[in-house]
Amino acid sequence: MKAAASGDLDRLRDLVSECGAYFVASGDQEGLTALQCAADKGRIDVVRYLAGLGADPNAADRNNVSPLMKAAGEGHLGVVRCLAGDYRADVNAADRNGRTALIKAACGGHLGVVYYLAGDCGADLNATDCNGRTALMEAAGEGRLDVVRCI
Repeated sequence: MKAAASGDLDRLRDLVSECGAYFVASGDQEGLTALQCAADKGRIDVVRYLAGLGADPNAADRNNVSPLMKAAGEGHLGVVRCLAGDYRADVNAADRNGRTALIKAACGGHLGVVYYLAGDCGADLNATDCNGRTALMEAAGEGRLDVVRCI
């Protein structure tokens, strides 16, 4: 996981060579996969490498957080485009608290990610979390006026 998070592609290739498909699909005790770690840190080259090997772009951790949600919440537009556009990650999947990638991006004020998910991917603007809050409500609550205007 450290190699994926740090972007150490050479080490990842060694691990895949040693462990094969097991490494690509396996997660740690929290359910975190190498793909999730790379997505969270914005390591697009690692994300492409792992997804190209068959890593599941919809694999969720024990809180039901997917790699796309991690990337969206951190504002990593390139990774979001890769996962949602190239590898068909589910843009409307929700975590254990009902938060989608769009809600996470809106809350974080990541305008480019919000625009891409809502405009290009057709993310559900009316999706609500477990508290009944939409992406628009979250953006407004966080004072993200540019995101509010976008939505």
